[in-house]
Amino acid sequence: MTTLENAAAVLKLFTQQRVMHGQPGIAFSDVVDQLALPKSTVSRLLQTMENQGMLERDPDSRRYRIGALLLAASSHYLSMPLVDNLAASMAQLCRQTACTGYLSVLEGQEIMVMRMFPGRHFLQVVTPAGYRSPAAETSVGRAILARESDEQVRARYAGGYRAASPNAPQTLDALLQKLQELILLIQPIFMVMVNQRLNSRKR
Repeated sequence: MTTLENAAAVLKLFTQQRVMHGQPGIAFSDVVDQLALPKSTVSRLLQTMENQGMLERDPDSRRYRIGALLLAASSHYLSMPLVDNLAASMAQLCRQTACTGYLSVLEGQEIMVMRMFPGRHFLQVVTPAGYRSPAAETSVGRAILARESDEQVRARYAGGYRAASPNAPQTLDALLQKLQELILLIQPIFMVMVNQRLNSRKR
């Protein structure tokens, strides 16, 4: 692989190992084991990525975390026009419900959190922006998948469907059934919202 491909492989380890902000990060040995590269090559690669601001190294644990350069670049991606346009409405919804809200996008078989809006409940499970999850295993992911036809969902999982969580649909047919149930649940709520919007325009 090229140096750029190796660097991309290192960054993917943060997602594969579910390393989030505030956690220790990845170790030198993690990179050696996962990329199957000589230690000398990994040492030069990580040093270069650190020098360029792609990674930062904790002085105590010696583990690596995402660097300032990538965080600055990701802020532009996470502020795409669609997200910015929906931010005010989502913030208002979170205030009304007191629940934590997320704006996420579907990429392949995963969803990625673009922005998180904190709720007011005492106990909160916070998923940071940039975090990826299997679409079929999250309520947000299934809500997005429900917008697609059965044929589109089957095509999305043409390479095979596998659920890691015991709480997720365990087969593709079970997923499609879950999506149909979700559609039946959402449709009445959507119609109420549409009618409220139409009535407000008439006044």
